[in-house]
Amino acid sequence: MSNTEPNIYHNNIFVDGTTDNDVYIECFDTENQYDYEEVSAIAKTKQPDVKIPDNIPKIQSIKEDNSRSKKKHAHLRFMFLISGFVIILVASNGVTFIITKDILSEDKSNMTPCTGLKCLNGGSCEVLNGTFQCLCESGFSGSLCEVSPCTGRSCMNGGSCGVVNGTFHCLCNSGFSGRLCEVTPCFERNCLNGGSCEVLNGMFHCSCKSGFSGHLCEVTPCTGRNCLNGGSCEVLKGVFQCLCKPGFSGDLCEDILHQIITSPGYPSSYKHNTHEQWNIDVGLSNTVRITFTQIELESNYDFVKVYNGQSTTCCSLANYTGTIYSKELTSTGRYMTILFTTDGSGTKSGFRAVIYKITN
Repeated sequence: MSNTEPNIYHNNIFVDGTTDNDVYIECFDTENQYDYEEVSAIAKTKQPDVKIPDNIPKIQSIKEDNSRSKKKHAHLRFMFLISGFVIILVASNGVTFIITKDILSEDKSNMTPCTGLKCLNGGSCEVLNGTFQCLCESGFSGSLCEVSPCTGRSCMNGGSCGVVNGTFHCLCNSGFSGRLCEVTPCFERNCLNGGSCEVLNGMFHCSCKSGFSGHLCEVTPCTGRNCLNGGSCEVLKGVFQCLCKPGFSGDLCEDILHQIITSPGYPSSYKHNTHEQWNIDVGLSNTVRITFTQIELESNYDFVKVYNGQSTTCCSLANYTGTIYSKELTSTGRYMTILFTTDGSGTKSGFRAVIYKITN
């Protein structure tokens, strides 16, 4: 098409008194002018007059649209008029905003550079020196007021950011506080005895180790337990245990060591044909507990016998022979009798027994 050809394709987007060819030169490369017929075909239908604001920047490239043009590179402004719609692209802070507006029914005399533009976050558009400008609410910024006081701010512990009086403000979950919701219900709460603090329904809660309880895990397995005779309580695998002083034993150190007896010559071998007896008396209102820590006798020939009383004529509690470990017996009264006998054949190391006085 020549420069003198009549202006038969009237493109109302660029109506300013220029010819169609002037519009072509303004919008497209002058190379490859054979593409102009295809590009201009979209403008054959009369469209409403729209003036492009001067502040709209120019685009660098257009992708191929098979329904309209093969031309891939053109210099256009970020405003297109397609079938009665204004399409405006605005790039701000690395983000591209796409705005569309139906202008077929608009009063074209009232159109301004703000037409089709929408300022975000309550901002309002005004025309300044022929260009649009967003007037942002307090604390907001950016070409379209898209940058809020919350941008780049992270509230902790599930809190959410809101804008109050133009400044960012963290809205904290129940129980949390602080400028960034960094103060938890566990703050300055110390769970005792190795317990750990956790938040449940906005409240702090101590998770206690096995055997411990209480609001702060202050109740231990030793609480209410009194070790006797100077013993001390400790917790072992969640269970209380009394550490007894020498000479005492029992769960509460209630057993008093009365004496230790062994076979003659223990731990060396005892003699042949031995006959030895021990009479135990722990006093009034007490009973006897005997613990054999080791028994090593010639089986069925040598014996250690225990009686519940003052003699060997009544009330046998046990008759041990051979090899036995850790046996315990208790009398019903203050007396207990132990008898050790051997024959003349083989010998072994004998026995060891610990006698305790049990206070009733």
